[in-house]
Amino acid sequence: MSYSKRPWIVLLSCLLAASAPGLGLGCSGDDGVGSDTTVGSSGPGSSSSNSDPSAGSETGGSSLEPLVWEHSFEAGEEIGSFFGIWGTAPDDMIAVGGQFDAGVIYRYDGESWAPDAVEFPVPRLNWVHGVDGHVVIVGHFGFALHLDEGVWVRDVTPTDQALWGVWGAAADDLWAVGGAGGNDLPPVILHYDGEQWSEFPVPTLESEGGALFKVWGTAADDVYAVGDRGSIVRFDGAVWTEELSTTGSSIIGVWGHAEHDIVFAGGRQLGVVGRRRADGWETRRYEPQPGFDGVFVDADGIATVVGIQGFAARFEPGSLSYTQDETPTKLELHSVYGLPDGTTFAVGGFFTSSPYHGVILRRPPPGS
Repeated sequence: MSYSKRPWIVLLSCLLAASAPGLGLGCSGDDGVGSDTTVGSSGPGSSSSNSDPSAGSETGGSSLEPLVWEHSFEAGEEIGSFFGIWGTAPDDMIAVGGQFDAGVIYRYDGESWAPDAVEFPVPRLNWVHGVDGHVVIVGHFGFALHLDEGVWVRDVTPTDQALWGVWGAAADDLWAVGGAGGNDLPPVILHYDGEQWSEFPVPTLESEGGALFKVWGTAADDVYAVGDRGSIVRFDGAVWTEELSTTGSSIIGVWGHAEHDIVFAGGRQLGVVGRRRADGWETRRYEPQPGFDGVFVDADGIATVVGIQGFAARFEPGSLSYTQDETPTKLELHSVYGLPDGTTFAVGGFFTSSPYHGVILRRPPPGS
């Protein structure tokens, strides 16, 4: 793999990734200025949205009003950065993260964040998800945990690769994805059937390997996983197949709320967002915004995207135009999660060299 056309910062990121693998550090052919185009659409912008003069501006062409985020928790070097968050209510949230070799789980009761006890050593934890009362966490070195009557229990998995994301349609139908980002090793896809985790066949990818970072679905037979070099794979209930993403940038996050309204976010030097249309993916880069990491789509179809330098913005339903929110941090925001009442949390922190430190932000419901 040649790096002759990449700036020095990407080379530095690759060295950091080799010593402390992380999400999308730019070692997988992601120069942020790839062939992002719009496909499967007609009318204005059907060939490319990259020249949109509103892309990357403060309001991004959206009519949504900007909202204000507030600090919910700040984590020092004794804790580390946060990478995933999930919950059932504004007073019942779980955030996961930690240092590279020391993971943490924090719980929120509506007033304060406090560590949750884990009775055995865990590495950095990357994602948390719950379905049908079953809460599962995944992390580095193939770690998977689930909550059993208030106690965290380790699951056996068939991999020692980092697991970056987990999602399930039911407690006995979970998917976890991972791999070593920035190289040519194949990604990892695991499935949980209610009894055990097992490896699932991965399709041959045009991107020739790398990690899958996140997974999300609308149903058991409509699941999407995204990752290195613009990889997107879809599960139809029987097999995973690759979809054309129209970007060569790393895709870090994916979410949606209905069929044909799936949203991804990624990119490292330039942020990239894509929406799945009925006839393909439409993708846009956002100059001069640096990379995006996490995305959440609410029941109204509004997508919240977070990323580098404390970036947070909301995209109108079905649109690639955004309104940038006001956040109180310049730390990278790694993921975002919203509740039915509109309360939204984002987590992040510094993590490109140890020791890490982190942040949790909260955005009150609009109009509150």
